[in-house]
Amino acid sequence: MLATGETHTVRTFVGAAFRRVEKEIVCEGESVDEVGRERMSNQALIRIDKRCFGPIEVDLLIGGASKAADQTRLEAEDHFR
Repeated sequence: MLATGETHTVRTFVGAAFRRVEKEIVCEGESVDEVGRERMSNQALIRIDKRCFGPIEVDLLIGGASKAADQTRLEAEDHFR
């Protein structure tokens, strides 16, 4: 779980997720042409799918998971770090 005010990039999240399965990702390219490759095999494991882009319906979303946690009494089992 992120501490209040703490931010991370998508690259940070992707790197952490793949380290969890003992793989190292190297990012190449920029923006929508960026690809994440496994260092050892050079296999492309992450690509941006432009079909997932859509219109933005709101200018800004601000919130947290505290209301859902209160109502469901669930707590994260694993924190981001």
